[in-house]
Amino acid sequence: MLFLGCGQRQILTQTKTIKQKVPAELLSLEELKKPVVENDIDIINAYSTLFLHYKQCEIKIQKIKALQEGEK
Repeated sequence: MLFLGCGQRQILTQTKTIKQKVPAELLSLEELKKPVVENDIDIINAYSTLFLHYKQCEIKIQKIKALQEGEK
């Protein structure tokens, strides 16, 4: 396989499958509701909510990576 991106060539030579048990709470995501935007404050609140959910996902990914590192 050959991956191209950002002007660099990378060749994938090996793949490895890792089976790992991940707690269900780390795999579940809360569904975001479509915001109702009527003014500038609503736009700021919508972006704040989106950023909050992004950070929660980022934290969950870090916890999953930590689990993987703990099993090595």
